[in-house]
Amino acid sequence: MQEILFVSLGTTVLDEIRIPGQKPLLNVLGGSGIYASLGARLFLSESQARSIGWIIQIGNDFPSDIEDDLTALGTTLVIDRKLNQPSTRGLLEYKDSAFGQKTFQYITPVLRIQTEQLNNQALFTAKSFHLFEWPQQLEERISNLLALRRQKGLVDQRPLIIWEPAPLSCEREQLSFFFSAAKLVDVFSPNHLELLRIFGEKPSTPFDRTQVEDLARKLLELGVGPDRTGIMIIRSGEHGSMMLVAGGVPHWIPPYYQASSLKVVDATGAGNAFLGAYAVAYLKTRDSQQAASYGSVAASFALEQIGVPHKIVSNGQELWNGVDISERLQSYIDQIISSTRINYTVELAEALVSLDHDSIRYERFQKTHGRRLDHEERTRKREAREGHLASQKAQSLRGLRAKMYAQKRHAEKIQMKKRIRAQEEKNVKSAAPSEPSSATPLPNYLLDRSQATNAKALSSAIKDKRSEKAAKFSVPLPKVKGISEEEMFKVVNTGKKTHKKSWKRMITKPTFVGQDFTRRNPKFERFIRPMGLRYKKANVTHPELGVTVQLPILSVKKNPQNPLYTQLGVLTKGTVIEVNVSELGLVTTSGKVVWGKYAQVSNNPDLDGTVNAVLLV
Repeated sequence: MQEILFVSLGTTVLDEIRIPGQKPLLNVLGGSGIYASLGARLFLSESQARSIGWIIQIGNDFPSDIEDDLTALGTTLVIDRKLNQPSTRGLLEYKDSAFGQKTFQYITPVLRIQTEQLNNQALFTAKSFHLFEWPQQLEERISNLLALRRQKGLVDQRPLIIWEPAPLSCEREQLSFFFSAAKLVDVFSPNHLELLRIFGEKPSTPFDRTQVEDLARKLLELGVGPDRTGIMIIRSGEHGSMMLVAGGVPHWIPPYYQASSLKVVDATGAGNAFLGAYAVAYLKTRDSQQAASYGSVAASFALEQIGVPHKIVSNGQELWNGVDISERLQSYIDQIISSTRINYTVELAEALVSLDHDSIRYERFQKTHGRRLDHEERTRKREAREGHLASQKAQSLRGLRAKMYAQKRHAEKIQMKKRIRAQEEKNVKSAAPSEPSSATPLPNYLLDRSQATNAKALSSAIKDKRSEKAAKFSVPLPKVKGISEEEMFKVVNTGKKTHKKSWKRMITKPTFVGQDFTRRNPKFERFIRPMGLRYKKANVTHPELGVTVQLPILSVKKNPQNPLYTQLGVLTKGTVIEVNVSELGLVTTSGKVVWGKYAQVSNNPDLDGTVNAVLLV
């Protein structure tokens, strides 16, 4: 079983967000536990996702699609469903459309995670915990947690405890409770406004770093951590974050986005995501400064939208909000190197990628130290073994796995035959050169018969086909954003078998099925294409004539997302379709009427409710 690196005991909240002049947004996933766990998940690959553990408490009204999205993250997720209670819901109201001042209140009773719930789970063995508590409740929470670990034999292994104070608890009257509670945790992290409210001070205008540093020192002097070696992390929004240890100097880390960036939409959850990424990075590096840099990158994903960041898988690679996490980390490293606001060295900035995925580390090691001396020989032997391994699998596999493997091998053999044919067409040598006789002149079409050439034996018809094929795929939209299977398909659990095995999938995007389409027996149907999402016509624009005509769709030629989507006739942005252009009166050079022609879908049909396309001419 994979060891658990991080567990958040924060809340899971369904927010209703009200913005002036807009419709309220309902069932927006939020809460400190959600954002902190997602921040920790960002920098771990899919194979390492199980090392993130979390408990969510949900009520009888929790949306099933959100629950499916959380399960799809691949973490060690424990769902505690309260059948007789509603989910925790909050009301978040913004004072203006610029997402500036806001107010928040709970509108249903808060479902809080109790430490006893970890007793029957493997989560109590986690190496770090994120707590979102009032200072009065923190001592009981930590004592119960450590007592539970002692009962399970984890006596000498104290976890990293990160405390994020509840915003409503940050008042001057609670100062004495904060002093005693801070001694129990390893990392204490309020934001700069909460720190000022704890000491009863007002924020200065413009922002004053010295004010924040002085107040953090006061807390450190009274003790943070069981042995006074704790860390203070003050998250200051667009001003960055500050780290301070006892007897040390403050270190400021810049944010990924500046306040004026158009990418910043909503700051909700950014601080929670910061601490989740910080915890995982600190366990790997034991360097608070590096870990805070990871936190800044994680916070940037929470800023880009209302709600939690969205994950898709494209070509086997995880993308968050459509961005590769390693690329954003590298971009942040470049910012750090060029920044003069903090004292970073190039070596430290390069060390920030130490948590990156294995392939990147291997590539960097190879560039630095080179390959093994027997690399080519090992590669040759590995390739030579592939045939024996394929034969062994073909003989040993049974049932469905054997069928799937046979289909895979069949496709590989087809590609191999195509490569062999292409190789045979090359380098065809003709007769030796001979000087044409001036006495018996030859016609032009016979002059090149005796000339030596190394040419491809391709007829003009094949060349025409190649040029025609190239023309078909010279499309206006050469690249489109990937769509994951989680977004494309909805799992349908009906009946005894499908409820257990989840065989059926409902397509959530528009489709084309053709005139002769007959739906299969529901018992054997695997992919359901709803009638309300079936389209027969498209609004096709002729790029040269500048006219738009509604034409019948004949077929779906190619969906750029997946061959399966092409087979199912899914219509997404960038899909090449065949339309009936006989109404346009187009004719070929020989005078024949053009009946079918290709066009590319130029909009998102699922969002617009119609199919718009550009004719490929």
